[in-house]
Amino acid sequence: PNRSPPVSASTRPTARILVIGNEILSGKVVDTNGPWLLRQLRRRGLRSTGLEVLPDEIPRLARGVAEASRSADHVFTSGGVGPTHDDVMMEGVAAAFGLGLVEDPLILDFLVRRWRGPDTATFRRMARVPEGANVTEGGHFPLVRVRNVWVFPGIPALLRDRFAAVAEGLGGVRPACAALWSNQGESELAEDLREVEAAHPGLEIGSYPLWGPDREARVRLTLESDGSGPVEAGLAALRARLDPLLLVRVEGLHRPEDVEDAEDAE
Repeated sequence: PNRSPPVSASTRPTARILVIGNEILSGKVVDTNGPWLLRQLRRRGLRSTGLEVLPDEIPRLARGVAEASRSADHVFTSGGVGPTHDDVMMEGVAAAFGLGLVEDPLILDFLVRRWRGPDTATFRRMARVPEGANVTEGGHFPLVRVRNVWVFPGIPALLRDRFAAVAEGLGGVRPACAALWSNQGESELAEDLREVEAAHPGLEIGSYPLWGPDREARVRLTLESDGSGPVEAGLAALRARLDPLLLVRVEGLHRPEDVEDAEDAE
């Protein structure tokens, strides 16, 4: 499909995440797949351009999938895949591209063999995919891809298994990132941050206040770029502007995506 112009000057491949489910929107279930996928994408050098939570409504899913497919290199969906009436992700993807639904023999055979059940209407519903979908064996469930859209189940353990099967082929390069912790306030740092970022093309500076009794500093500053050059130059320029007496810590190589997952897969 045609792509919209990139949202930034980054040369990294882009990705969008679509989380599906009324249970997420209603607050009955807390989504862990979106944050987990964001960290995984960053580790593999992809730039996320959006994460959206969509209801179990085919027209809304179709619009969301179509827009995401146009605007990103890769799209990952979470949820809406299963045997019940509200599992309508496949219908949404099909509608996004004007496709019909067809029964995939590989998925049907997998369901009968793996779940040792009869060939029922429920199994046949779960075996439906948009026509022309790429379906391959692997892990706990076959992989389903329609154009640049990967359709993943919402169960965290299954989603992580599915993502692992495709991760190596995504082709990104991790961004370079450095960080500083300072006891200066954001208000007194704001102009320095703006000027340093403007003076170093390709550099992105983030400022994140820290709160709570266990904080080690008042603010964490990150400097990020597709390459190490802007980060190294920006770090030197920013350190020259900061009050050295209030500088708590510096990390020339900062990897926030490598923190341990908050929750294990269910």
